[in-house]
Amino acid sequence: ALKHALWTGAAGAIGCAEAAAAERAFEPRAEAFAGACRELCKRIRNKLGAGDDRGTEAAVDELFACIAAHPGAGRTYAGSLLGGLLDGLWTLAAPTGQGAAAGSAGDLAEVLACERQADMKRRVLSAVRRISARLHEKRDHKDDYVVGRALRLIEERYGQTELSLAYLAAEVFVSPNHLGMLFKRQTGKTPLAYIQEYRLARAEELLRTTKRRVSAIAEEVGIPNTSYFGTLFKQAYGMTPGEYQETTQR
Repeated sequence: ALKHALWTGAAGAIGCAEAAAAERAFEPRAEAFAGACRELCKRIRNKLGAGDDRGTEAAVDELFACIAAHPGAGRTYAGSLLGGLLDGLWTLAAPTGQGAAAGSAGDLAEVLACERQADMKRRVLSAVRRISARLHEKRDHKDDYVVGRALRLIEERYGQTELSLAYLAAEVFVSPNHLGMLFKRQTGKTPLAYIQEYRLARAEELLRTTKRRVSAIAEEVGIPNTSYFGTLFKQAYGMTPGEYQETTQR
């Protein structure tokens, strides 16, 4: 009864019978409630994605009005529903996953810790505003974001042979031509030239600091054809990988 009173914000005395009655009254309306909440969550996502902050918060108000109108749904049910909403919104803000899981998990923990609807609403609105700020930043600095994300992907995945302009473009959700233009404008190099340069720099470090076989190093940096790797390395450093390793480790 106390949990029900805290959740609904009821004043005065309340008994277990009233909490149980609210649960029974909710049972036949559960499906309609879930459907209405799904539609409101979809509207929140669409409004947020369109940059309509006022419309987003109005939809959040409607969602909590719907929750308040169904006190029998309970805190746990509402919390799980709102957790799914926030997870989807964080994915919208970070489609590649960068920060999405951590942001969603942190917000979900805070939402589930709330015992009152009013507190839960404040937590959700706070999270929505942070996500909105991140989306606005991405829109205002979209070119910087796209190129920055492509650079991080190269640093993280340079050892993968499938790394290419098309691969990067798919990961950052732009066309290969557009990414190539943005990348060249900001770095002065094409994505493929940058990938090759980065791979060779990592190979140079390994050759200089380890006694690993050239073929193993070539494979690790994403150029498994040892002969081709040797040609590229000699063009960049003026000697074969084997010669470079021997010279630098004398």
